[in-house]
Amino acid sequence: MNYVNGQFVVLPQILAMDQLKIKYTDLMVYISVRSFNGWQGCYPSYETIAKRAHCSRSYVIESLNRLEQACFIEVERSEKKKESNKYRFPKFHNFEHIPYSFFKLGVELTIYERSMLLCLRQILRYHGKGMSIMTITDIAKRLGLSYRQVYKPLTSLIDKGYVVYKRERSGKTYTLADKFEWIFDYTKPKPSFGTLKVA
Repeated sequence: MNYVNGQFVVLPQILAMDQLKIKYTDLMVYISVRSFNGWQGCYPSYETIAKRAHCSRSYVIESLNRLEQACFIEVERSEKKKESNKYRFPKFHNFEHIPYSFFKLGVELTIYERSMLLCLRQILRYHGKGMSIMTITDIAKRLGLSYRQVYKPLTSLIDKGYVVYKRERSGKTYTLADKFEWIFDYTKPKPSFGTLKVA
């Protein structure tokens, strides 16, 4: 996929997912669809979305239904079999900038790991270095997920070098590694990554 350096996809702040009745992997489907967005919406096929989101066609259909019900996406369904649906996106005041290079992350990352990176980035945006110490249970609660849903992909991201884990006096620290460069940093004037402290 070709992209201009600095170009990004908008991801609205999506927390408390249990209340919204969406899954955290829906974030990956959302940015995949939105990456095709133009002035008048976009028309990617289910197969094209699935390829970019690293999931199955059937999962894309289920995910789009959840995102539509939660009002994160508007779907105009095509009446013709071989034509794609049209997708439009409501405006949001709070959102994250996801670089197009996010879609080029290593093939070793699953949709669960990619989606957890998106979740962690959203939390770090609003807390940065000055946030209070949180447990994985606290993070899960903020996201509207279970402890297991957070723990498993987080551990895998540490093993693959996308998250750095350190044990400090104040607690455990999880930092987004420089293996991937986010466009916008909310804690420092130069490109770097926020830190999430976990007790």
